[in-house]
Amino acid sequence: REDFEWALSIVHSRTFRVSSDTRLLVPIIDLANHRGREAIRVFSEAIKGPQKATMEWQVRRLPNDNKGSSYYFVLSAARDVAEGEELTISYGNRNSDEFFTFYGFVPERNADESTVLFESFDEFCNWHQESNII
Repeated sequence: REDFEWALSIVHSRTFRVSSDTRLLVPIIDLANHRGREAIRVFSEAIKGPQKATMEWQVRRLPNDNKGSSYYFVLSAARDVAEGEELTISYGNRNSDEFFTFYGFVPERNADESTVLFESFDEFCNWHQESNII
């Protein structure tokens, strides 16, 4: 069971999704840190604007692949990169729960943060009715 859990954690934290049923494990590139859209304001505190990842990735099909099962990975600069600057990629737009669950960290300022208050409209209606809010 322990080996299975380890393998599943590798699939979730180290692979690149090609489609709903295909993921790629790309050595070395899978070690790149995340940099995504950062929140521009936290409450009323102004902070540094959005930081874009330095690298972008794409998965492409080989041109002569008739079966549609052979891919190659392309990594390219997303912007000018200063000497000594860390090379980063975006892990996608996710809320902090997903970052923690699948990658083991939470971005400091996450523009895609969200919180579920009610699982359904019926749950909201029940809460509203029980709380006696007019």
